[in-house]
Amino acid sequence: MKFCAAVSGHCVCALPVPRSQARPRPPSQRNSLMDLGPHASFILASYGLCVLTVLVLFAWVFLDKAAQDKALSELAAQGVKRAQPKKERS
Repeated sequence: MKFCAAVSGHCVCALPVPRSQARPRPPSQRNSLMDLGPHASFILASYGLCVLTVLVLFAWVFLDKAAQDKALSELAAQGVKRAQPKKERS
């Protein structure tokens, strides 16, 4: 058991509260949003950064596909054809 500066010498601050002793908040004090605690700004910023990263990756893939399509159409206009793999003789 951990020891701390408590009067009894035993640290009980990390022990969970039994459900029978936990008091639910009345409906007037409940939020419709999740309570994220004191780290809410960090959690929300992390989610925002993840969403932004995914959106940037989608945009990058979309723009790269457009560039590849343009390059392929320019090569096709010059008469360059796609290489076909040679078939092996049996």
